[in-house]
This record gives sequence, structure tokens and C-alpha cells, in this order.
Amino acid sequence: MTELQVRFGPATMVQSVYIGPPDAIMQPGMVTFMTDLQNRAKKLAKVQELYAQQPMSLHVYGSRFGRNAYLALEHVAQTPTLAVKCFEGGPSEPEISLSMLRERPVVLMDLTAIATIRLLGLDWVFGTKIYRFAVTQASWEELNDTLLDDDEVPGKRSAVSYQDNVYVWQELDAAAVEQLRLENKAFLESFKDNVEILPATELAAVAPKERELLNDYLGPYGAEAIAVAGKPGMILWTDDSPQAQLAATTFGAKRTWTQIVLLSLVEAGVLSKDDYNKAIAKLIGCGFTLTFFDAGCVLESARLAEYGAARFPLKQMIEVFRQVTMPNGLLIRLFLEFFVALQQEPVLFAKKSLIVRAFLDTLWANPSSHDLVLGLRPMSSRLFGLNVVAETEFNAAFDEWLRSLNQPIISVEKHPGTRTAREPGSERSNR
Repeated sequence: MTELQVRFGPATMVQSVYIGPPDAIMQPGMVTFMTDLQNRAKKLAKVQELYAQQPMSLHVYGSRFGRNAYLALEHVAQTPTLAVKCFEGGPSEPEISLSMLRERPVVLMDLTAIATIRLLGLDWVFGTKIYRFAVTQASWEELNDTLLDDDEVPGKRSAVSYQDNVYVWQELDAAAVEQLRLENKAFLESFKDNVEILPATELAAVAPKERELLNDYLGPYGAEAIAVAGKPGMILWTDDSPQAQLAATTFGAKRTWTQIVLLSLVEAGVLSKDDYNKAIAKLIGCGFTLTFFDAGCVLESARLAEYGAARFPLKQMIEVFRQVTMPNGLLIRLFLEFFVALQQEPVLFAKKSLIVRAFLDTLWANPSSHDLVLGLRPMSSRLFGLNVVAETEFNAAFDEWLRSLNQPIISVEKHPGTRTAREPGSERSNR
């Protein structure tokens, strides 16, 4: 290990320092160690800034720290301030991709697609016979090396990092590490049984200079994937939008991404709608860009969060209502459909009220939606029809939220057999 630093200098991924006994007055090794952690944190912040602002592939993101696209996707998905750039195309592209999948092409996966499916806990789909799933030889070798580290020694271990000006030391449970190793081993065995491993002779036909650039930007595994994906009857499944765009422009490859694959499996009757909704809620929670959803997905995000408005993935779903560019009227309708569905859940009114307030706060953050939001209360009797319980609870939650804004409670339209809400101390209104 010490020779690595001598032979390769700063280029090596491994650095050896002497810490010294705990009672030593001077510990230059510890100072070096802690300084390196700070420098690594600065480098990570810079790489994340570049990833957010530029078309950086996940391979490039990971390679800055000696990692690959699989681990890079995991890291980005678990970083609250970053979005996974899985799809950045136009509004017609999802339907085009879904139509291509209906033709049952060979689905060539890259490392990012595999990482996403494992994050969702849906790796069993590789065993279905709806599609002929495949990877290139380099992708298989990289996946195998990533998930099974033969050099790992059993026993206690720790991880240390520098976050928000604080050193964070985290002990890793040996039993949990061993359990993960066994799960990875079982996954790889199942993967090899169900997924075809293809050679990538197409890459050899690429000019050496261009091939070198592809290897630098996508790694050998990514370069192989986009070269093979250009063959007739193939479609590339990737959650790395820059890679997908390069595959299309360089090799004419067709592409899909995880949400569309899952949607096609729902159509085929392989994946249930509930499991699909859970997966979409998790994708939104992990920041996968331009993931479309309906009220059922919003409800699943609430269930996964155990109805806590500040918990994953409901917190992120609520934030999407602030960021999304769809017309405000559609957002209001989604919110109301979600609230009606929420009425069927075994949840106390206090929790429902907190969720409603969180959504209303988010919708209210856009000044152009103020009239639409304020219009909900007067129309509540028409919005909920005969669902009196839903109307009553919505009105109570809405009025509580309105009071938090120091706004007067809004009078509702007068209908036979209904009572009108009024501002405290005022006369009853017949509006």
C-alpha cells in the first residue's frame, strides 16, 4: 500500500498515514487525514455543482472519486439537493418510448438502470419473460466487481466524512455488511441466469480517437452499451439522460428509462398498479427528473411516509407541486383527488390536516395560484358532492390553514340544507 503513493503520487486512490497513539502530543497523520476529508468534501461540492448545471454523465460524476455509474446513481439519488437526470426530453417522448416497448425489442440495460431497479426493490422483473433483457460484457464485469469485492475482509468497519463543517463517523454493522454481501451475491447469480450477456464488437468499428472519448465520458461499459444499442431490434434502458442523448446522436439508438419500463410491465399485467405507484413515489422522492404521476402516486408517497408531511417521499412529492410547470388548475385537481383518496385511509384528522396544510402552503407559494386556492373553500360542497365527511374535514383543515395566513375565513355558497361558514363575530352570509 505504501508503494502506491510512491509510484503514483496524487493519482492513487489510496493514501496511507500514520495516526500514532492516542496520548501522542503531535499527530500530523491525523491532521493530514482530516484535511484530506475537507478537501474531498470541497471536491464533491464542485462535482455536484457541475453535474447539476452541465450535461455530465453519471460515469464522469463517479469517476472523479474512483467510482462508476452504478454507484454514482445511488449517490445522486440519496443526495437531497441533487436530481437524477434520467429524462429531459419532450412531452411526446414517453408515449413514443412506450410504443417501442410494445413491440418487445431486446432491452439492453446499462448500470444506471440496474442501480435504479435495485433501489426500488424490483429486481425480480429481470426474471419475467416479457422482454429479453441483456447487458454487454463490460457492464456485467463492472457490475460484478462493484457488488462483490473479493478483497473485503470480514469484521467491524467504519466510514468517516466531512459534512456541513462537521466530521461524521459512522460505524458499519458487521452483520449488516455481511447480509448485504450475501444479497449482492444472490442478486448476481439470479441476474446471470435471467439476463443475456452480449459481446460488443460494434465498438471496435469506432475510430480510435472517438472510442477513447466515449470511454472517458461513459466508461468502457457505457461505451459498449451505446454502441450495441444502435443495432436493429434493440432499445437502451438507461437512467442517464446525457448517455441516452449521446447514444441517439452517435449510433442512432432508441432509448427508454425506468418509469416507462415499469409502465409497460403494468400494461402487460406483470406489475400491479399499486407497486407501480409505490415505485413512482420512490423515484420522485429520490429526485428523478420529469417523473409524471397521478393522485394514486401521491397517496402512495403518503403511505410510504407513514403520513408524515416532512418524511420521505411525501416531503419530496409536496415539493414537486412547487417546482412542476404544469398548469395550476391541474395541480389543484391532483391535490383534490389525493385528498378524497386520503379520506379512505385510517389516519387521524390531525395528520390529514398537517398534510393538507403542507400542500396548500406549497400551492400558495405561487402567486398565480392564489385565486384558485382561495376558490376551493367556497366551492367545497360542489367539489365533494355527497361526500359530506370529506367536505367537512377539508373545510376544517382549509380554515385552519387560512388562519395561519392571517386571512379571514371565506364564506361558502349557500345551498339548501347547508350552513355557511362565516368570519367570527360577523353576520351569516348568503353568498
